[in-house]
Amino acid sequence: MAPIFRSTTLSARFTGNHLLRKHRIHPLVVGSHQSKHDRQAKVSVLCLDTPLDVISRCYSKPPALPGPTPHPQWSIHHPNSWNWSSGDIITYLERWCSNPSDDIENMVDRQELRQLYNRIVQPSCERGTPFVAGTTSPLIYLTVGHGRGSCIPITEFYTAMGWIISKVESHGTHPLDYCKILATYAKWCHTIWKDLFPGTCVPTTASIKVVALPSGVSHGSARHSFWVSTSLPHANLKEEARLIREKYMHDLFGRLPDAPIYVEAIKQGEDCGRVKWGHCAETLTTMCSYFHVSFPGLMCGVTIKLKPVAKAPKYMQVTFKNAALEACDNCKTMMKHAKIVYNDWYHQG
Repeated sequence: MAPIFRSTTLSARFTGNHLLRKHRIHPLVVGSHQSKHDRQAKVSVLCLDTPLDVISRCYSKPPALPGPTPHPQWSIHHPNSWNWSSGDIITYLERWCSNPSDDIENMVDRQELRQLYNRIVQPSCERGTPFVAGTTSPLIYLTVGHGRGSCIPITEFYTAMGWIISKVESHGTHPLDYCKILATYAKWCHTIWKDLFPGTCVPTTASIKVVALPSGVSHGSARHSFWVSTSLPHANLKEEARLIREKYMHDLFGRLPDAPIYVEAIKQGEDCGRVKWGHCAETLTTMCSYFHVSFPGLMCGVTIKLKPVAKAPKYMQVTFKNAALEACDNCKTMMKHAKIVYNDWYHQG
């Protein structure tokens, strides 16, 4: 089904100027400026397959802040980003999408950012729901691509925000950096849900996938080496979104077998827990990472329960570790089918 879009006008309470006046945030002061080449070069020395407990023992000082961005005060790396209001978060998305960085050289990527904001982020905020209903189709969604013939479906607000973050933010130099990015993303999802979508359910899980690039090998811009996403939230049009995700999974990975969790629930005669393809947070992060790996592909990352991390007063490694989840049987089967070698930072073996 081809995507059908409807353009809307952002209401006054979500316009950037109003939010800037209402939600003041002090600019981020970057101690040293790094060139784009310097930032990209760091990915070649990442030890992303190292277990997190080993990393935590060896890593004593916090990572340096990333290099300059066109909107340095509007970055997930900002010291105060954990406590941003929903207004701050929407302004962040609006600024990055309306005025993409020069580092995003691909004009298709720039256009996709603008479309995501205009056709999913903005209407979701106005209508108070993460899913945007269409006039001639049940659900408005947008596909974003990686130049290899297949597309990634963005079906609602939370995954749109995740895609934007993954596109515009500087990559980390360490697995712990990515854990903090995921935790802050989870916090933002919870803040948006509480303020803008209270009539729905917040996503239950959030995931990050990072591609371990070999030394001296570049698979596109280094800032695109990670992706974050959530599970589909329980709200009207969720099943329509899941079906769209499932279609693109089959297109990308080849025809998948029946989802094992769903099959097992049927065998046990259970009415609940019948989880089919497309629901999990790992769905989109795996699909995005899939374009950037050689076979057998190596991906690293972690999935977390969203609420425990998001409700913490600040990012805490202990809270994050306790919220870390092992990949479910559906996700394990998906990655095996796609010939992906996945290294879970918190669940080895």
